[in-house]
Amino acid sequence: MYPRFFGASLFVLAASIAAPAHAERAAVVKIATGDVSVERAGQRIAARPGDELQPGDVLSTGPDSRAGITFEDNSRVALGPKTRYVIERYEFNSTTHEGRFDANLTRGSMAMVSGRLSKQSPDAVRVKTPSTVLAVRGTQFLVEIPEDER
Repeated sequence: MYPRFFGASLFVLAASIAAPAHAERAAVVKIATGDVSVERAGQRIAARPGDELQPGDVLSTGPDSRAGITFEDNSRVALGPKTRYVIERYEFNSTTHEGRFDANLTRGSMAMVSGRLSKQSPDAVRVKTPSTVLAVRGTQFLVEIPEDER
């Protein structure tokens, strides 16, 4: 005879096996001023300091809004008003400092200070814009897309 809790235990075990794996954290929102949102899996939520970001997340800022993000490799990104920024791919090995970081700035402005990933692998960090692809090689930079190019 089985103990009474067997059915419940089996259900918990089956649910944990069937549960999808969570994406790894890519970054954390440090600052969110004004209308800042994150779109993930078709849902849009207000971004708040402390929120974790994942590859595939889309960050948007409204007029008079700003956001600051710190990535796992200590790259720091600041987003200006009316910006749309996509974390297309982010992989980082905290032991070897190797990985890949691809982002897409489709409108607005961003400033970036690169972290350990670009120092270890100079070709590993790229930022796409509507007109170019920037390869980041251990530096800091500012990009602004004029409204007539959006």
